[in-house]
Amino acid sequence: MLNCKTVATPINVNEKLQLDDGIEKADGSSFRSLVGGLIYLTLTRPDISFSVGVISRFMHRPSKHHLRAAKRILRYVIGTTGFELCYYLELKETTNNSVIFFRGRICCSSIFNIANIVSEKTTC
Repeated sequence: MLNCKTVATPINVNEKLQLDDGIEKADGSSFRSLVGGLIYLTLTRPDISFSVGVISRFMHRPSKHHLRAAKRILRYVIGTTGFELCYYLELKETTNNSVIFFRGRICCSSIFNIANIVSEKTTC
C-alpha cells in the first residue's frame, strides 16, 4: 500500500457502514489485526480516532465494505506521514521556587516525546 493513492480524509462522511450490509464477508482475523494496529496508532494520531472507532464496531463480523473503510484510513495515514503535532508551551516560574526555563514550540511525531523534552528542559 506504499504506492497507493492517498486521500484527504480518513473516512467518507457520506458512507454509512452497517452490520448487515449484504456484502460478502471479509477475513475476520486480518480485519481485526488491521483495526488493532490502527487503534494502537491513535495514541499518536488523534486525527484518526473517530474513524477507527467507527470501523472497530464491526470487528466481530466485518464485510468487504468495512475492510475498504479500514484501508481508506491507511491511505490517509500514508498521505499524512509528514505531518507533525505541534504544542506551544510557555512555562514560567512556579510557586515553589522551581524555575522552568523552557519556552517555545515542540513539534514531534509522538506524544511521548513531549514528556521527555519537557523533563529534560526543566529543573526543580
